[in-house]
Order: sequence, then structure tokens, then C-alpha cells
Amino acid sequence: GSALVEIDPAGAAVCIATAVNQETLY
Repeated sequence: GSALVEIDPAGAAVCIATAVNQETLY
């Protein structure tokens, strides 16, 4: 997912949640 919101919104949400936890955007 990463930043591909328009392609994989669910995956992007997981990546954002991970970024909040690890203070890093994947």
C-alpha cells in the first residue's frame, strides 16, 4: 500500500498506521 492511496487505500492506511508507530513513512 504505502502512498498508493488511489490504488491501495487499505494498504496505505496500514502503512500510515505503521508510520505513526515507528515515526517513519513506508
